Amino acid sequence: MAYTRFDRIVWAVLGLLVLAIAGVMLAGDHVGVGLDLLSPSGEGQAAASAPLVLRFDQPMVAASLEGRLRIQPEVPYRTHWQEQTLIIQPQSPWQVGETYTLSLEAGVESQLGHQLLEDYAYTFTVREPGLAFLVETDQGRELWAASTLGEDPARLSSPGHSVFDFGVAPDGERLVYSTANEGGGLDLVQVTRDGQADLLLNCGLDRCTNPAWSPDGSQIAYSRAPAGLDEGQPYGPLRVWLLDVFSGETFRLHADTQKLGYSPVWSPDGGRLAYFNGVEGRIVVVDMQSGDETYLPTGSGAAGTWSPDGQHMLFYDIQTVGGQALNVIYRADFANQDVLPLFDPLPSDASYSSPAWSPDGEWVAFRVRPLEVGPGDQVWITPADGAYALVVSGDEGYIHSDLEWDSSGQRLLFKRIALGVSFPDQEIWLWTREDNQLEQVVPDGTMPVWLP
Repeated sequence: MAYTRFDRIVWAVLGLLVLAIAGVMLAGDHVGVGLDLLSPSGEGQAAASAPLVLRFDQPMVAASLEGRLRIQPEVPYRTHWQEQTLIIQPQSPWQVGETYTLSLEAGVESQLGHQLLEDYAYTFTVREPGLAFLVETDQGRELWAASTLGEDPARLSSPGHSVFDFGVAPDGERLVYSTANEGGGLDLVQVTRDGQADLLLNCGLDRCTNPAWSPDGSQIAYSRAPAGLDEGQPYGPLRVWLLDVFSGETFRLHADTQKLGYSPVWSPDGGRLAYFNGVEGRIVVVDMQSGDETYLPTGSGAAGTWSPDGQHMLFYDIQTVGGQALNVIYRADFANQDVLPLFDPLPSDASYSSPAWSPDGEWVAFRVRPLEVGPGDQVWITPADGAYALVVSGDEGYIHSDLEWDSSGQRLLFKRIALGVSFPDQEIWLWTREDNQLEQVVPDGTMPVWLP
């Protein structure tokens, strides 16, 4: 049988295709798996609370990481996946000033059969934290921040945008604040620590407030009040919503619209989310895997403070002690399902409220209002077992609030307002545990938080 010129061309093309396919098969995984580091993003600097986030270019086999993922110096950590993104969280904050190396050995496999062809390593140093806070102005409240204590703060919110409240990402590179839009609703705006802002969530006529970043940085829980059905109608009750930071998708925490609440607070491991239900007068604690709920009755109006392992919560409630209505601090144990007073016997000479648990788990800061001194209060600390107490700020001529520990549990921020003074400043103070010293860090500011 004679072959025409066209037949020879066809056979040549087929031969080339066979050779190309064989070449791909022989080359095997020479392209391999690609990855990008999403967090930390601070060029070798990281926050004490920063998760390590790696995004792969294809779906991975999680089990193939065993024995190949390391952190030096060694620290306990946990991992979880969000599609092709690996999130690594230390079980306690990174140590400020320490240098760590994350390494991933070649051989990690994808679900497509490809492998990471070369070892990967990233080294970072944990930076000192800064400070973020709000400043009251004639045009409303502004968001300000300083990258380190002692540095001159800079305004982060846009001019003319009055800030309702704000939250800080665990990597310290971003903040999110709620501010009014043209329709009268409250949007969520994201801003970097150097002041680059963009709209994170357009809430339309709804009011979105109380943003709280999850410890792994993947979600933001927030409170959302729906606009009235008609113009001029009051807003509906607050509910807790979630925003997926990677996809931008937002949805209610509960499918049941009858479940109301506000001011969400994540447990340090991200396994639970607590919020306050004002209608039913209780803290609701939701297990984010099972959906199970635990209820802590209280009239405080706020969720409590978490233990570092997420297994306990401190909160306060009003109780009658010795014929007096006093605030009492309680400890909830989720493993044993019991609630007991932090102090036993119950103090009858003062109100105890606003507990704040240090990230190292050793200390609890709280407000104390002795009955005989009037409206003023003090700031005390106690070991986590409540065995004794030490005075941090004992001047009873002030009202204290916004107690906030740094990641090491060595320093405490708080706000205080002088009593008996017309138009008093809102002062932000710092207490250092090592030398028991108090220092004013902002002469007029409110809602202080650490900027990791």
